[in-house]
Amino acid sequence: MSFDPKKLPSRVYEAFKLGAVAWPLVVQKAVAEGITDVDELASIVFYLNHPERNGRPISTGETAMINQWKSFRALIKPLVPFTVKPPSSLNEVRRYDIVGAFPK
Repeated sequence: MSFDPKKLPSRVYEAFKLGAVAWPLVVQKAVAEGITDVDELASIVFYLNHPERNGRPISTGETAMINQWKSFRALIKPLVPFTVKPPSSLNEVRRYDIVGAFPK
């Protein structure tokens, strides 16, 4: 699947249009808009740095591009807040009661 920055939330797209130098702002705006998947964020930053690709996916033979994407991912990962969705019901809590921490 190709990448299309115009499909980003409008605030993220506005930051994206500022170019590669604005990558921290792009990540900040994306996280604020609910994009917290590190892989997705790495792809956004990758394509921000490679507009010449016109959204074309990285192929398996492009090892330098793969390594760069992985570097972006490693750089971005500490910037994304770790969130855990709280259980929505007592039954969901009981599913995770592996060590008997919650009463049955």
